[in-house]
Amino acid sequence: MRANDSYPPTPASGGTANGSYPPTPPSGGTANDSYPLGRLQRPRPLPGREGETTTNGPRPHRTGGAKAAFRRAARRRSFVSIFAHTCLIIGCVLFGFPFYWLLSTSVKEQDELFRDPPVWVPAWPAHVGQSPYFARSGYAMPKPPAGVTASEWRAAWPTLREAAVRQMMDGYITRQGVAPPPPDSYECIARGVYQAIGARLSPEAARALIADPAAALQKVLEERDYKTVWDNVYRTFVIRGVTVQDQGFVQYKLKDEALAKQWQVASGDASLAPAKLGKQAAAQVSYRFDGGRSFVLETDLPSPMDPAAFRRLTIPFRGDRSWHRVDLEADIGGQLYRSTESLILFSNLPQEAAWQVPDADRTGASAFRDYLPLKSVGPGTTARDRVHVKLTVTRNSSLGAAFAKARRNYRDALNFVPMGTYFRNTLILVFLNVIGQILSCSVVAYAFARLKWPGRDISFAVVLSTMMLPAQVTMIPVFLIYRYLGWYDTLQPLWVGSFFGNAFFIFLLRQFMRTIPKDLEEAAKIDGCSFFGMYWKIIMPLIRPALAAVAIFSFMNAWNEFMGPLIYLNDQRLYPLSLGLYQFRIEHAADFGMLMAASALMIVPVVIVFFVAQRHFIQGVTLTGMKG
Repeated sequence: MRANDSYPPTPASGGTANGSYPPTPPSGGTANDSYPLGRLQRPRPLPGREGETTTNGPRPHRTGGAKAAFRRAARRRSFVSIFAHTCLIIGCVLFGFPFYWLLSTSVKEQDELFRDPPVWVPAWPAHVGQSPYFARSGYAMPKPPAGVTASEWRAAWPTLREAAVRQMMDGYITRQGVAPPPPDSYECIARGVYQAIGARLSPEAARALIADPAAALQKVLEERDYKTVWDNVYRTFVIRGVTVQDQGFVQYKLKDEALAKQWQVASGDASLAPAKLGKQAAAQVSYRFDGGRSFVLETDLPSPMDPAAFRRLTIPFRGDRSWHRVDLEADIGGQLYRSTESLILFSNLPQEAAWQVPDADRTGASAFRDYLPLKSVGPGTTARDRVHVKLTVTRNSSLGAAFAKARRNYRDALNFVPMGTYFRNTLILVFLNVIGQILSCSVVAYAFARLKWPGRDISFAVVLSTMMLPAQVTMIPVFLIYRYLGWYDTLQPLWVGSFFGNAFFIFLLRQFMRTIPKDLEEAAKIDGCSFFGMYWKIIMPLIRPALAAVAIFSFMNAWNEFMGPLIYLNDQRLYPLSLGLYQFRIEHAADFGMLMAASALMIVPVVIVFFVAQRHFIQGVTLTGMKG
């Protein structure tokens, strides 16, 4: 400042003569207009929107160049938004596809799992109103054999299909004495024929097949090829005789030489004809549901078995893949039994249906249920040395068939392994691990974050350093300790360790507690609150988001834990879901549908818990601190 400068400076034009502030209001103002304190000037009024009148006059309209720039900026923002949402949708599809494949595979049948190209959407079950019938689908389009291009195969397919159907009719169907198949099943028959012989065709034979399909098929087709295609295309319900088993596992094959047919039609629009199931005599069941929803088959046979020792009843059959329900009622020597679950005709392959009484249920967790349970409903009407069996076949609606298909693999998975025992053990471990981690880690984190004691920082560094030790380093010493304590083959080693804290969770909770103001504890200390009271009544309610994150992490770790149960457990009655699923995979490795169903039963609860608690999970991980 120069020597002749004065402070405050001389008022500017518009001020008062005596240099006082504020200056005289400008033209258009009033005498009582207020001004900011000090030397702050009165702010200019904000301009209004386009075309509006402001204190400085009307705002000029936007020029053409400004409008074009505004439109370019809007288009740029729209493009960025569309691009971001597109990337999010693509990411959701990519990350969600494995989960969709798991769920869709769990409701597929075996023939849908091994098709090429793969079946992305499970097929809807066919609505069958009568049987026998010819299938319209069941085979994928066969690939061109070696030596034939894809275009040549597609061009020759109509001729190949006609030759395959003619050869199938002349070489096998006529000998079976059945009516010719309808034209809508020709495609399925032709695909089956060429899939049966495709692997055996050499390049020379493939070229000969394209040139003269009829002659080439006569040379290549074998009897087993005819039978394989016929059994898959011609769907029929075939049933054999009854076999019973007593408590000593002695089987009695029941038959009556005086009966021309072992099974009889008791009611409904159905008929029986002699047939073969394998090499054994059987009965082919022809039925039609035009006039009703069910029909009944029954048989009455002599039995040398003691009725009091009855355990199991089996009937070999081949289904027609109609997804209809079969219910059994058996009068065993004067004691009446009924099935509590329906048998579903889901397959067209030979199989054996078994029904078993409840008192012969599984005796251990390692046993699996390969039968349908029977329930005793009271006394029957047959003699002590007779067995009367009645099968009721009920039509399934299209929606009912789809529901039966969707739940079949899940029901089989629950029947073949004791999933209830595995769920119970897993829930026990999850509960104890979550409670142990929350209590122990919060107490230790409170001591590190809010209390002052000698060696606190060094101890915290030691705790963090334990995170750098691989689990493989401590696995054997910890196992020896637990074995010395007598805890091998028990659940204790899988949850006791959680009550000693986890370094990562301690670090997470400590960092969260450090964001809480100390004024709350000081006020509580003035009121006479103890350290434990401040921990329980002040700190714990304020760190709920972090505790939720710890609980979710602990839940997922305990739910998915596999190595610990594998090391410490030998008794299958103590298996959690992770180890039970591993055992299930060993026993049923080839049944991928049932394996995916069991996997879905294990994964779905974790997904549900995460989505329900994701808000608390994100709050805890991001360390938002105290609200308000």
